[in-house]
Amino acid sequence: MADADGSEPYGIGLLLGGPAGYLAGRAFSRSRSLSVGQARTISWAGTWGTWQGLGWAHALELGADRGCDYCDPDGNAVVATALAGGLAGILAGGLLARGEITEGTAASTYLGSLWGAWVGLAGANVLDLDDEATLTSTLLVGNAGLLAGALVGSRFNLSSRRAHMISLGGLIGGFGGIGIVLIAQPSSDSVGFAIPLATSAAGLVLGALLTRESAGAANGESSASPAGSSPLAGALLNGSGGRLAVGVPMPFPTTVHDPERTGRRHTAWNVPLLRLRF
Repeated sequence: MADADGSEPYGIGLLLGGPAGYLAGRAFSRSRSLSVGQARTISWAGTWGTWQGLGWAHALELGADRGCDYCDPDGNAVVATALAGGLAGILAGGLLARGEITEGTAASTYLGSLWGAWVGLAGANVLDLDDEATLTSTLLVGNAGLLAGALVGSRFNLSSRRAHMISLGGLIGGFGGIGIVLIAQPSSDSVGFAIPLATSAAGLVLGALLTRESAGAANGESSASPAGSSPLAGALLNGSGGRLAVGVPMPFPTTVHDPERTGRRHTAWNVPLLRLRF
């Protein structure tokens, strides 16, 4: 931000910044009793504020010559805005952390902000907006996702595990959509964004429907378990007793005989996608 010359000031900043941040955070955490949810809220607020500062500096072209089109913003203005955004985020997170925040609410908040940013980015490309409007959409819808995630997490008392499982469903759907795009190779970029946007949204919905909270939560944090029993958690879709649950596939090695190519057995990895118990 000070437009320092030479590499020495940057090296000094890197050497001093990390320890200073660590000691400041340690002193703050020791001065009051912070829960995991409160600490994560403060941390993510600083990260999100920094991203907002960077994004808005570019969207508004701060410090750029108003006489030219599509000019890059002034570098010092970008760094200053990012720094101010990060500090403002930490301050806002500290104020919010004065109240009780569960791990689940903290998780749903930061996951909601990330999914909101994706929806804003993909939606702008589907609508074929220009670069400036696309960045603005990403920033604004990301903020909307952050608020929505905070409200949903607190309103439904989501656990951190269930929030991540729902997000995992969205990730699986999104990567599936990207796979469809790579295979179909649509001629339009709008369609190329519309497909993973739709499949990731469907994955989030399925993730919400196929997971549930269970009893036995720790203080201030509810626990989440798939709809199926825990022994079935090794596949993507796990069914037991008429219930279907989304799980984390657990790859395992196996040997495969390939008579047509090498004529010998070789090692391969199995990724279980469906497991049913009757």
